[in-house]
Amino acid sequence: MNRYLALVTFGFTLTPRLPGFAFNLVGHLITEGVMRGSAKVLLAVLGMMGALQCLAADIALSSASDFTEISLDIKRANEPETQSISLHVTLSPDAQRRMAQVTRENLRQPLKLFINGVHVSTATIQSPINGPGLTIAVPNEVARSLLPKLLEPSAI
Repeated sequence: MNRYLALVTFGFTLTPRLPGFAFNLVGHLITEGVMRGSAKVLLAVLGMMGALQCLAADIALSSASDFTEISLDIKRANEPETQSISLHVTLSPDAQRRMAQVTRENLRQPLKLFINGVHVSTATIQSPINGPGLTIAVPNEVARSLLPKLLEPSAI
């Protein structure tokens, strides 16, 4: 029994980073006859649960069509050495509907946010985002590539 528990823990721990690994491990153990009955099912279920956790939802927004207002906080008086800027946006009705749908359908999953093709952040969805206003912390290194894209004539 200890041997199976160690294998389950090993497979489940690595699954969020390497989903294919867990399925290969499960397949190998089952086809080699190492596991029997409910142990096979338990390991397969744990492997699939871990693999599902690594699936992140993506939302791609365009400053030209998805934002009705944009403003930046580059420096704050109480934080002279910041590692990020604050991007404040108001979503268009269509973008607001998409954001609400994606966040509602992917609770407790990672959400990758792209603006004008730039990966801005990844955060775990804690609750649906229904309102039009968002404040996004953009790391300084990402802001260097995002800001010129926000100022392009097609983005305004």
